[in-house]
Amino acid sequence: MIDLIRRATTVLHREGFGGLLRSMGAYAHNQFLFDLRIRARSYLYTKRAHNGLDRPYDPIWIDPKRIQFVYKDDFNQKKRLGSIKRGTWDKRTYPIEDSPTFIGLKERFCEGYDWERTAYYKYKMEKLKTQSEVNDYYSVSEFEERLDYLDSLYQSIENCGYKSQRELDSADWDPNRHPLVTRAHERTGEVGVNIGRDGRILHNDGIHRLSIAKILDIDEIPVQVIVRHKQWQEIRDDLLTKEDIPEEYESHPDISNF
Repeated sequence: MIDLIRRATTVLHREGFGGLLRSMGAYAHNQFLFDLRIRARSYLYTKRAHNGLDRPYDPIWIDPKRIQFVYKDDFNQKKRLGSIKRGTWDKRTYPIEDSPTFIGLKERFCEGYDWERTAYYKYKMEKLKTQSEVNDYYSVSEFEERLDYLDSLYQSIENCGYKSQRELDSADWDPNRHPLVTRAHERTGEVGVNIGRDGRILHNDGIHRLSIAKILDIDEIPVQVIVRHKQWQEIRDDLLTKEDIPEEYESHPDISNF
């Protein structure tokens, strides 16, 4: 309760009464309503004879090297987890190695750069010049506290291995970006991916953890599938009813995990 009051006071000071109302609505969704939305969607998909969508929270395990592209926009993981979507959205991608976050973390942890010299730091500073808030940070000093957390996260993964969200406790979360860890954070907090029409796996959320896993050459990590392209789901619907899976698909994580 004390944390809630402290958070409410901070939001009211920064964003006014309107911001407080929005924050209260988001908290209610992330603590309670998100699960109803995700479970209702899963139920409807199952009734429509879609296969492999009855356990939307369950992660699939994947070699980070398989995730080579980033979806240019991003789907809200707490709202869209386990969705099917048609359209050309899966064409809007760019290589993860072009991401300022990936480049900057590699500069920091592989080449020993001070944070201020990294592409990641420079990218965020440019955004803070034109935006009042970037990823829940409202000032340079707040963002720099995030850098301490990233140093700790890297050391933790390097020394103790990569942990799933179920293995973490509230102390493992970034206290500045996530001052209140809700049920939605705990249940939808894995690295989030989307799957395009041809089965290509696209990054959507959690690029810091994915980048660190790539840098440390982690064998596999748990990811949650947020959105599948309709054409890919049609392929899954067909394959998951067969005893013999064609060789081109049998090793795909979204097939072999179900």
